[in-house]
Formats: sequence, structure tokens, C-alpha cells
Amino acid sequence: MVKLSIIIPHYNTYDLTCELMEELRRQYTNEIEIIIIDDSNELRLDQYKDISKIIHNDKRQGLSKARNIGIDNTIGEYVAFIDSDDMISPDYVKTLLQAIEIHKEDIIVFNWKDKNTGAICYHPENYAVWKAIYKRETLPYFNNDLWYNEDVFFQEELDKRNLTKTFINGILYYYNSNRIGSNFWERNNERKKNMVKVEVIQPFTLSRFEEILDLERKNIDKYGELFVGDTFYCEKDLADYLLGENALKKPFVKVIEIIPKSKK
Repeated sequence: MVKLSIIIPHYNTYDLTCELMEELRRQYTNEIEIIIIDDSNELRLDQYKDISKIIHNDKRQGLSKARNIGIDNTIGEYVAFIDSDDMISPDYVKTLLQAIEIHKEDIIVFNWKDKNTGAICYHPENYAVWKAIYKRETLPYFNNDLWYNEDVFFQEELDKRNLTKTFINGILYYYNSNRIGSNFWERNNERKKNMVKVEVIQPFTLSRFEEILDLERKNIDKYGELFVGDTFYCEKDLADYLLGENALKKPFVKVIEIIPKSKK
């Protein structure tokens, strides 16, 4: 019987995903299933077909759609989400399988640590979906129209269902905050000329930190979402989205600096 289904959306993080999959290989048992939803048609991931189901999308669908595809393909009692550029503890699977046996709550939440700063989040209440596992029968779907703040929508849908929750000890997840090395970061000097600088006025999560630059945190010891007072640079489309042009109809930032486009 499959007790835990692990959903991993992948988009252009092949090397980091391989590190994650090698760790999952060491922990693999027949009580779990691993589902990779590949949004970048990376066929090299097929090397992990022995321990996972791999679904290649012909074109990028977005994180929400990828996770929904994963949900539709699960059979486990509980569902976990892992981002493809993050990492898990060596006892991630063992601890969660034990928790499933002991606890019968709808949501089982665990502690996590920031890989880059060492900050630890105990008993997290932030919006990040990977901080917990969820009974599959209770899961809402993500909003396919949301390419940002999809975690907020998901958690708000969970809150409407009056689900039971418990917290377990131990750091099981390692979050790769503000990841450097993407194509976006390599082109940041040129692209920054066409960006705006914004300040957070309402907490929110951002699943792809590579789409922002020069993040300055107001609360350096708090991670998992962006907090009031944090500032960063982003392109106009993302700024418009965060200023209120989103499905939630909520402003999350205010513009504090406009950078004029560079002259040719």
C-alpha cells in the first residue's frame, strides 16, 4: 500500500533535481511513490524511472498546473510536495511514514531550514505547501491561472475546509532561497535596467525567486514568504501582478523606484 505520494514539479533545475532524486533513491521504499512533472521536457530525468513516474510536458504549463497533474496521478494516502531545487533531510521519508502511522490528522506539518542562511522555521504557519503533507482526499486543486502566489490560493482553500492539523518535530526540508545561477541571474545587469523596485506591503509567497533581484529582507530570520518591508527588483509584468492584477485581486507590493529603460 502506498502511504505517501511525493509530487515534484521540475523546470530547468536538472542538476539540483538529480541531487534531490539521489537522496530520495537512498530513502525509497514501496510505501511511497514519486511523481515528477517535468515542465521543461528534460528527457535525462528518465534515468529515475525505476523509482518514479515521470510526466513530460511538451511545453511549460506553470507550477500550479504541474502540481495539479501530479495530484491527479497520485494513489497515496497522503501527498507531499517538493520543489525541484530544494532538498530533504536523510530521514524525510522514514519520519513522515512514522507520522502517518501515529497521527491521523488531515495535515501533518514539519520544521524546515533555509539552505543558504541556516535559518530554521519551527512550527511553520507560512503559505509554502512543502512544509506539510496532506491527506489526498482533502486536497484542493491549485488555481491553474496563478503563476505566482499559487501557495496562497491553495492554503486559503485548505482553510475553508476546517481540516485537522498536527506538528511534528525535526527539520525535514531544506529550502533553497533566492537561488542564484539561473539564466535570469546571468542576465541580471541588463534586465535590471527595465525593472521596478517594490516594497512588500502584505506577506506573500513567491515560488520562483530567480525572477526577482537584490532581495533585501526586513526580517532576516523569517523565511518561506516575503514579509512587509522586504524590497526587491522585478520586471513590470510581475510588478503589475503583485500590484493587484491577480486572481486574488490583492495588492502585495508598492512601487518605490522606477528604472527607465536603457537607451540604445
